[in-house]
Amino acid sequence: MARTRPARWGDHAPTTEDEARERILLAAMRCYLRHGVARTTVEDIAREALIHRTTVYAYFRSRDEVLAGVVLLEARGLMAASDRIMSGDGRFEDRLVDAFLAARRAVAQSPFLSLLFDRDNAAQTVGAAYASGVIQQRTLPTLTGYIATAQENGELRDDVGAPAMARWLLRVQNMLMTDPPEDSDAVEATLRMFVVASIAPRPPHRSAT
Repeated sequence: MARTRPARWGDHAPTTEDEARERILLAAMRCYLRHGVARTTVEDIAREALIHRTTVYAYFRSRDEVLAGVVLLEARGLMAASDRIMSGDGRFEDRLVDAFLAARRAVAQSPFLSLLFDRDNAAQTVGAAYASGVIQQRTLPTLTGYIATAQENGELRDDVGAPAMARWLLRVQNMLMTDPPEDSDAVEATLRMFVVASIAPRPPHRSAT
């Protein structure tokens, strides 16, 4: 008896493009957990989603773009929590430190984010996310706005543009998320000593007498 091929997408095809993309991303997540990020191929993802590899490329241009999509899908809650902290009351430096620490906790508490940002996968994860522009598109404009407001209020140095400062702070956050677990008090002390100090307003220049 001839073997019948499984229907495309299994028994239930997606009804929208967004649903199709999410099903591919969920299939990729299962593959990452099973094989690891570096060893997962587009063929693995297609097989898991019950589709042909060309269907994956119809929604994502490359394997790295799939990985970037997974990062965004899994980090939506993290980014929403950071935005709530940054839009709250209090000094900018306190809100920034709280947002950084919340991101570290979210990674530590999520098995999948821990996998993406561990030492074996962090470089590929961050590289894919930045190459696709997904992180910048979702976080850079908002963070730039918070920084610009803080500069206007005299809370931050104003000799560095808000977009440049935002890009640097995002890189600091990514570095913190890939660091091994450490006492939160120690991380906070480091943030205040180096990061907060580096973006604080510059003291007035005193001319030589």
